[in-house]
Amino acid sequence: MKVKVLNGDKPLVHAMMRQRARLFGPDGLNWDVNVVDGEERDLLDHTASPVYIVATNNDNVVGSLRLLPTTGPTLLDSSFQEFESVESPEIWEMSRLCTEGTDSITRVFILLQMFDKVGYIAKKAEVTSIIGVVAPNTLSFLRRLGLPVNILSDHDSLLLISMPLNDTHDKVVELLDRLI
Repeated sequence: MKVKVLNGDKPLVHAMMRQRARLFGPDGLNWDVNVVDGEERDLLDHTASPVYIVATNNDNVVGSLRLLPTTGPTLLDSSFQEFESVESPEIWEMSRLCTEGTDSITRVFILLQMFDKVGYIAKKAEVTSIIGVVAPNTLSFLRRLGLPVNILSDHDSLLLISMPLNDTHDKVVELLDRLI
């Protein structure tokens, strides 16, 4: 498996957008998302400065996530006004996290590989925390993995969480060492 950092309009980004359409669109979680020509994109994919982390296996996208600096437009600001806005050059937002695999161990491995890449990128960019809006089951999953997660706020069964990157990356490396 390979994990790549992407931005812009590349063939692998289009494959990632198709994965997002499968997982978040009408045939998946049926979220209220915009699917055009088989790709799920929102305004932030066009107007913000997203960094995509994409995991591939034999050139097939098996996982992806989007990172946005909180100093610009974020999903938190555009879609979750019930939460207090966060703006800092040291904090990035993670959204559109998705993994595909035949079993839960495979999906965990994909997630950990992507989080490992997030840790390296964040250190270079001097980012100290990642925030995101998640459902309670996602919070439980992250905590079962032993990842340090803080709840900043909750509203209508959604949680705004923060993950300190140094501690998170250390735990991800430890878990990957056990799996490999």
